[in-house]
Order: sequence, then structure tokens, then C-alpha cells
Amino acid sequence: SRNVEAHGDLHPEGTTIVGRASAWYARAYKIIKFIVSLLGIREACIISGIAISLVGRSIFRLRLLNLSTSVENGVIRGKEEMFWSAIKTFSLYIIPTSAFFATFNYLLSELAIHIRSNVSTRLLSKFTTDRVYFQVINASQLQSIQPAQKGLQSYSNPDQVLTNDIEHFSYAVS
Repeated sequence: SRNVEAHGDLHPEGTTIVGRASAWYARAYKIIKFIVSLLGIREACIISGIAISLVGRSIFRLRLLNLSTSVENGVIRGKEEMFWSAIKTFSLYIIPTSAFFATFNYLLSELAIHIRSNVSTRLLSKFTTDRVYFQVINASQLQSIQPAQKGLQSYSNPDQVLTNDIEHFSYAVS
């Protein structure tokens, strides 16, 4: 016999599937809201450039696929003139394609840097407000306190944790 509530099946932990989905969507909404609040005009411009670049990247990749197929056809058919013509066209096309892909990667990293700057500014201002940084216990400095016994959360290096988390978050968002 399974336990069934009016709004869904119970999960083994005792929560309903609907309740878990609702909690997940609530967390996702908070994350999206936070990310959108980080974006300004310059980030919006970079995102527009990335969107346009995604279309261009798809076009370039399709054309490269077509050109590499032409090279293969020249080899398979044994037509030397067709092969060299396809190699020449491919070689001339790969230069602007490489520049375009480099620009695309540059835009992605530029967006990550801007997001990182915005997140760092916001979180560091919260970290220094109301002397929060004094409330974070540095376990390496306070070895005599057992955090688990006192009910405290300890971090070996809170500044480094904050910096690494911000960096990983920024690159994941971009």
C-alpha cells in the first residue's frame, strides 16, 4: 500500500513530488532573479553579441562541414584538381572562421569577467556590512573551538572560498 496525498505521490523522504518540484522551481527562480539583477547595459550588449555570434558560429560550422566534404570527395573520386581546389577554398575560409571563433570565445570570457565583477562587488559589500566578516569563524585561527560542538560553521579560508565560488559561478553563468 502506497501513501498518496491529494496532490501527488509521496517520495521516500516523505515529501510529495509536487512539493519537491515546487521547492526546486522556487530555488531556480531565486537564482535566475539574482543573475538578472547582475546584468547591466554592458552585459546586455555582450549577451546580444554572443547571441548573434551563436548564429554566425552555426553558419560557419555548416560551411566548414561542406568544405571538408568537398575535400573528401576530391580524395574519394581521385580528382586531383577538385581536391586542390577544395583545399584552397578550405584554407582561405578557415582564417576568418578562426578569427570569428576567437571573438566568440572572447565575448564569453568578457561576460564572465563582468558578471564576476558585479557578483564580487555585491557579495563583498554584504560581507563587510554589519561586520559580518568578524562573525565568520576562521577554523585555522581558532583551533581551540570545536565548531561542531558550538553549532558554528567554520571555513578554513573564507576569503578564498568566496573568491573561488564567485569565479566558478561567473563562468558557469556565462
